[in-house]
Amino acid sequence: MEAAAIRKAHRGATFVRADLHIHTFGEGGSYDVQDASMTPEGVVRTAIQKNLHVIAITDHNSTGNVRRAIAAAQGARLLVVPAVELSSPGGHFLVYAQGAEDVERIVARLDFSEDCHHRPGWAHFPPESPGPRGPS
Repeated sequence: MEAAAIRKAHRGATFVRADLHIHTFGEGGSYDVQDASMTPEGVVRTAIQKNLHVIAITDHNSTGNVRRAIAAAQGARLLVVPAVELSSPGGHFLVYAQGAEDVERIVARLDFSEDCHHRPGWAHFPPESPGPRGPS
């Protein structure tokens, strides 16, 4: 389900079942997920079985499984929100985007500490970086 379809279909408040903080298993997923059934396809399957309408894939410092989840949800009544959970010295930040390319672009602009993909590390914009929106 596309976000545009949801906007067209409803006028006014509508409550939906959602989980906006899901980590996935595997090479493109979060370092701390050990459950091999938590692949992007497995997460989408479970979300549909549990009658969720919206989910967000928020792996730690990685967007590697976002596109797989979006592809797995094609044709289903499930919106997959592209997202990432960024680790920093000050805590974790959930970043949601409209499209997979948007969240991938944000993550591509970041520098990560050496171990951030294998255990808690942290992300930051390099000093010369103009930030998440790109050059002014």
